[in-house]
Amino acid sequence: MGRIAGTVENSKKHLSKAEKQNRKDAEQKLKIDREALKAPDWLDDVAKAEFERIVAETAKADMLDNLDLGVVAIYADSWSRYIELSEQIKNEGTVIELTGSKGQPYTKVNPAVIAQQTYVDRIYKASTKLGMACTDRLKLTVAHTKEEKPENRFEKYFKE
Repeated sequence: MGRIAGTVENSKKHLSKAEKQNRKDAEQKLKIDREALKAPDWLDDVAKAEFERIVAETAKADMLDNLDLGVVAIYADSWSRYIELSEQIKNEGTVIELTGSKGQPYTKVNPAVIAQQTYVDRIYKASTKLGMACTDRLKLTVAHTKEEKPENRFEKYFKE
């Protein structure tokens, strides 16, 4: 299994100026536009608002492009469904009372709680792919900075 290719800024390998420029040019060719990153019509109003919020916030870091449309739509739709289920749980409660076939009452976990957990999982998975949490963004790209070497206290003896 090969290594995951990184950007020029993340490379620890020593590259000449020409090699760095060639790699930067190649990276630019791989960059995809963002103009088609618009909320799909099938999203409801809450999901569309969340879609637009995510696109606007990630535009600051130039993180998303047209190929991320599906993941952002899944995230926004899951967010909207999560909100709907939260309202339903607020109204009905986390436990509901039912009547058995012989007339005996019993309690059961509200099915909306279980459905809500499904949407929580979808939100987490999509948000990780999109780099929405700081830790997720660090996993996607980590810029390596040059570390300065500590001062050698014996260096003064080697100078002429």
